[in-house]
Amino acid sequence: MDRRIRRTIKSIESGFIQLLKTYTIEEITIQQIADEADINRATFYTYYQDKYDLLSELEDKEINRIKENIDYEKLSNKAINDVNDLNSLLNNVPQHVIKIILNNIELYEVLFSMKRQSTIEEKLSETVAQNLITVLHNETNINGIPFRYFHSFVSGAMISTIKFWVLDSERISEDNLACHLYTLMHTGPLQQLVSELSNNSLKDF
Repeated sequence: MDRRIRRTIKSIESGFIQLLKTYTIEEITIQQIADEADINRATFYTYYQDKYDLLSELEDKEINRIKENIDYEKLSNKAINDVNDLNSLLNNVPQHVIKIILNNIELYEVLFSMKRQSTIEEKLSETVAQNLITVLHNETNINGIPFRYFHSFVSGAMISTIKFWVLDSERISEDNLACHLYTLMHTGPLQQLVSELSNNSLKDF
């Protein structure tokens, strides 16, 4: 893709994101997007079928960025049965995802605020499923838990937490978020509650 086309597409994407801060996607017209991008309507239709196609392209670009930063060869390595290897993956993958999101935080603020119009959460969930399937070598059960339930819990908790972080007006640092995600994935919320209650009990003595 030559530089001129890249600039045009970037202008369209940026203009669209700015409009989504103020309007719902249903309210936005192609003419508004064209005006924001300083192009004509015909140029818009050179690259996209409609505004929903543009939204889908934006989401797919982000998912591809995330996948490009995941070492699938390492994930599929048969030697990953060691706790230290799994701990490393639990730490590294979320860190990469968080960094990519932070680099384009303005887009994610818009996407996570769109509710049902955006499918970014579904696409992120599919990516988590792909990662888990790769690590588990297509196992259908994890300690007796059907994979679809295991995936639903893991992806739901992770994506919900990242979404909350993106939309949080008092957002914690990316390092703190990665650390908290790792802790919750590694030990689970129940263990954190038990530890907190134990600490509080000790303070009473």
